Amino acid sequence: MRWWLALATLCAAAVPAITDADPPMSWVYIAPLTPESQSARLAYGVPATEDGLISMDCRRGSGRLTIMTWAYPAPKGVVADLAAGGARSRPTAKVEPNDIAEGAQISIPLSSRDPVMAAFRQGAPLSVRLGKTVTRLPRVDPAAAADFFRFCG
Repeated sequence: MRWWLALATLCAAAVPAITDADPPMSWVYIAPLTPESQSARLAYGVPATEDGLISMDCRRGSGRLTIMTWAYPAPKGVVADLAAGGARSRPTAKVEPNDIAEGAQISIPLSSRDPVMAAFRQGAPLSVRLGKTVTRLPRVDPAAAADFFRFCG
């Protein structure tokens, strides 16, 4: 009878476990849909899905961008702490509660020429702190960064 238990244990160990691993995330430049379009986006998430962690939006030639993310639960008010390549900025974030998801959309307005964005554009990883939550984002693809920041101005 013990041989049966040993065989079952051996077979179970040989079968790989099935897991619900998160799909890999990456930076994606979402170009304007038409030549007349006035906005573009640089997003970090699962490609070809709506599953995103953070995005940057800008209007053509504005020199301004908005970093957008979510917070759960919704904070009362937030000063964002952004860091990349030794540069640091602390812009005030706009908090828009979302009663359905019990969280909030966080919008962080920033100049596209801010030192943090300059370091990020050159390949430094980006760190976004909102209250006690820190999100560390990997380096952006240089071509995607060049296209996005060229569009933003």
